[in-house]
Amino acid sequence: MISFIKIERQYLEDVSSILSEYKTLTASQCEFDKEPLPQKEGKLKLWEDDYCAIFKGKIGWGPANISWTCNSWGVEAGEGLLLELEMNYADDGSFSDFTLGGGLGTELDLGGNKIVALEAGASVKEFIKVGQNKATRKWEVKDFGVKAEVTLEGSIGPATNEIKILEVSSAVRAGYEAGGILAPVLHLNKLP
Repeated sequence: MISFIKIERQYLEDVSSILSEYKTLTASQCEFDKEPLPQKEGKLKLWEDDYCAIFKGKIGWGPANISWTCNSWGVEAGEGLLLELEMNYADDGSFSDFTLGGGLGTELDLGGNKIVALEAGASVKEFIKVGQNKATRKWEVKDFGVKAEVTLEGSIGPATNEIKILEVSSAVRAGYEAGGILAPVLHLNKLP
């Protein structure tokens, strides 16, 4: 009969032989590469763009809308004159920044009744994004600029779906961005 201590010893020897196959760094071997890492081209996507696309919602009542995603929520109100407040959060759930916006907008009823309806909307808004600097813990203006968008909204009963036809924004720090279904067709997403 094999004793428990002998089984444990054999097990530890097996684990030790497996671990000896891996390279380990000691204080005497700690060297950094002399060459810098290669530059990666392109812009990093927000986590929300890839993994949070299906968790979006919007509730409207008259001229006011409340919208949300996994990392933000916002309120937009007005007809003709628009006001907007959006609160953004980091992937870890901590508060990131808020955006205040205001501008002009209009909606056009393309037909339908209370069962099926179709609307088009257009707006131009100036915005300012304010957040806390993580290093200094002071509040600062993170960005400001102008955003224009054209949307098409269809509804069947209480269920509504909105499609961004075109969204173009220009900001001091973020630069120029274009989105929506017409941006690739008009080659707007390839502008500098």
